[in-house]
Amino acid sequence: MSASPVCERAHPAVQMKWSAVQSHIVTGAGELVASTAEGRDFRQEELPHYHLLKRSTRKQFEAWLQDLANDGTRHARGCAQQ
Repeated sequence: MSASPVCERAHPAVQMKWSAVQSHIVTGAGELVASTAEGRDFRQEELPHYHLLKRSTRKQFEAWLQDLANDGTRHARGCAQQ
């Protein structure tokens, strides 16, 4: 899958601003980062980007789905369900 033509033409400064805005949205203006800690609230291997880098995304998502079907642990249901 290739990047959209608009993204390919965007100036690097525009791309960086877009990335910063996305980070702001995803983390609740930094609230998520400030209130969570790796090892206490999550492990790296629980995050989708970890598996993307390890090329294990499909296998891990299948495991999470199976986990949800079996007993619905927090790995599949999210932290709010702990």
